[in-house]
Order: sequence, then C-alpha cells, then structure tokens
Amino acid sequence: MNKSFISQIAVNPTPPASSGQISISFEQIVLGGGVLAISAAIGFMKWFVSRSISEYESTIKSLKQEVTELEGTQHNQQRTADIRSAEVERRFIELSTKFVDKDDYLRHQTVTDAKLDAIHRRFDELTVLIIKKQ
Repeated sequence: MNKSFISQIAVNPTPPASSGQISISFEQIVLGGGVLAISAAIGFMKWFVSRSISEYESTIKSLKQEVTELEGTQHNQQRTADIRSAEVERRFIELSTKFVDKDDYLRHQTVTDAKLDAIHRRFDELTVLIIKKQ
C-alpha cells in the first residue's frame, strides 16, 4: 500500500462522484480481502475454541458423574462387604456350636474307646468267672 491511498482514505472517506460507476482500486480489494480473511480466521478460531470448550465441559461433566457413580458403588460395595463379613461370622459361630473341632473329636473318641475297652475287659472277666463256676 502506498501512503497516498491511506492519506486519501483519511482525508476523503467518501469516494469521488463519477458517472454512476463505482471504481474499486487494487489496494481496496486487497484490504477488503485481508479484512475478510482475518474476520474468517477469527470466526473460525472462535467457533473452534467454543466447540473445544463445550466438549471439555461435557467430558468433565461425564467424568464427575462417573466419579459420583463410582463413589456410590464403592459405598455400596463396602456396605455389601460388611454385610457379608457379618454373615460369615454368624455362620462360623453357628458351625462352632453345631460341630466339634477335629482335635476335640479325637480326644473325646479316645476317652470313649478307652471306656469301651474297659467295659469289654470286664465282660471278658465275667465270662471267665461264669464259665469257671459251671
């Protein structure tokens, strides 16, 4: 651009009156094209940034929702685990009252076998005594 064009625009903002035709110079076309390109670039950037921001906001919203759901799920899982552990403890207590440990069983069985052996010996002794008396 040359200075005379800029000074003409500044000094005489209205175009000169002519025979009904509008004359546009090359500088005005370049200037208009530049303004159009810059406006289009700014519009595109504005559109791109607003779209990116909306996508980020929707992503953040969905992530917050997932975190909330996971926290609720974790709370439910903890509550379920507590219920299950209480159930296991209750069943263990039931089993300990209904059933005998292996060590206790062996000890009691040994005592019972010893008593039965003693009774068997006495029957043998009584049988021998009865046979002798006859």
